[in-house]
Amino acid sequence: MKKLDVYPKIIVLGLLFVTATCSREDAVLLEVEGLKYTVADFKERMTMSPTDDSLQRAARFNEYIDIMLVVKAGADRGYETDSVIRFSLENHKREVVARHYYQDKVAKQVKVSDVEIRRQYEKMIDQYHLAQIVVESESLARFLEQQLARGTAFESLLVFSLDTITTDGDIGEFNALMLPEEILKPLRRIGEGKTTKAVKFGDYHYVFKLVERRTLDSPTFEEVKENIRVQLLNEKMSRKAEELVDRILEKTKIEFSDEGLAALLKPDSLITPDDMNKWVVKRDDTSYVYVHAIRDAVLFQYRRSGADPRYLIERVLLPDLIYEKAIREFYDKKIKVKRQLRNALASLIYQKVYKEEVLDKASVDSLEVVLHYNDNREKYADKKLEDCFLIVRAEIREQKVRFLREALFARMRAQYAFSVNESAYNSLIKEAR
Repeated sequence: MKKLDVYPKIIVLGLLFVTATCSREDAVLLEVEGLKYTVADFKERMTMSPTDDSLQRAARFNEYIDIMLVVKAGADRGYETDSVIRFSLENHKREVVARHYYQDKVAKQVKVSDVEIRRQYEKMIDQYHLAQIVVESESLARFLEQQLARGTAFESLLVFSLDTITTDGDIGEFNALMLPEEILKPLRRIGEGKTTKAVKFGDYHYVFKLVERRTLDSPTFEEVKENIRVQLLNEKMSRKAEELVDRILEKTKIEFSDEGLAALLKPDSLITPDDMNKWVVKRDDTSYVYVHAIRDAVLFQYRRSGADPRYLIERVLLPDLIYEKAIREFYDKKIKVKRQLRNALASLIYQKVYKEEVLDKASVDSLEVVLHYNDNREKYADKKLEDCFLIVRAEIREQKVRFLREALFARMRAQYAFSVNESAYNSLIKEAR
């Protein structure tokens, strides 16, 4: 905290807040002339590593103070209403609101139990070595069943198999995760050397011989349990997400225009301005989406996948549909969302001020490069100026940026008064250890 003590306008709050309050995310950590920032605000922007020592943690907090002072200066300049900042913030708002909605409706609804992980692991190490006979007609499949029931050797029936690639019908080893349940279930009922009844799978009928079944010794459960957990989480979230998408699409009235679809898929050489202004899809009888708005996104996916353009268009519209659904459920009013948007606005204001006061003023003239090169010939003794011109210019710019940055922060600390809640600060530092 020593860096804080050298500035005359700092008001240290001391122990006005009890430790229990400071441990909460909503405890006020910093106040800049009426603007209050909580522990949660700090964590939203800054990170502290458990390996950081006290000086490193203090430096991170002082950096946060400097940033928020610059934000205050930007607010005083009216940057909160800057058109570019408001546009960027609106785009960010859509992402934040939709992300929180997704977290609540999908990610937070999905859990993976230890029992599920263990069950998945047991399937992973449950290994089946198989041979097969593949036939197309059901009557032939029943004939094979009868012959096997009478004791006819599996190998002698391979002449009926459509499988002409494998040797003796041997298709190798599979673990239980790789086998569909309709195949796995009959395999579990038989012993080694035995055959299943015909299994209908797709357009064909399969008779399997269990050559060998064994349990693998590796990998161990401890080695793979976290990978299994992540895999199961991803699979469950994918299914949950699809359910969410289906519900949203079911409740959205979508009408496609055949004329618009035809225009959408026209080659670049044939499409006209009139084509670009045709509507492709109408939502809820009120909102029209035109070719020019979605053509690039849809064509990119269409050329890669060849999927139905209607399906691709629905996917392009989904971010808007999810956002609108979230707004109807007041997700933009949630505390965490509002905090993230407030911090996003602060970041945009900071970037604008920093660009104006530091980056834009750190330009380097070619003459400066020449002078710096001549004054430091020993440093570049083995290099001609033309060989290291860009390096020298970058070094000069870096020096200017560092100087202008420090000067900006010093001006902000002299201009604005701020107060630090020491109790909240101390709790934050202890938490990071």
